[in-house]
Amino acid sequence: MDPINPAPTTADGMSADRATSTRQPFTIALFGDVDLARKVELLELVSAFRRSGARDVDVDLHSVEFMDSTGIGALFRLRRLAEERGGTMRLVAPTRPVRRALDVAGLTVLVQVDD
Repeated sequence: MDPINPAPTTADGMSADRATSTRQPFTIALFGDVDLARKVELLELVSAFRRSGARDVDVDLHSVEFMDSTGIGALFRLRRLAEERGGTMRLVAPTRPVRRALDVAGLTVLVQVDD
């Protein structure tokens, strides 16, 4: 991480690590409840990925306890952006309740999920 231009971090701890090249995945770590109350933060993270120029995005979900349609919508936006660049999205370690929500939304059949 560049100390002069640190990765964006939201007040509730969601963060994104800038990729140092378009070949490295842009990494986003989500924590706690990812819901409507955090919509602005999610939009900031999607925008950070857009600005990064990276093709691929990894989303670490191991510390997410709950995700509603707001969070799922943000993941679909990230997937679309990655695909527009010829890249992919990977979901890392979703918790059981989050994995269930992602299954119901159909996202797990569209992207790589590393349990």
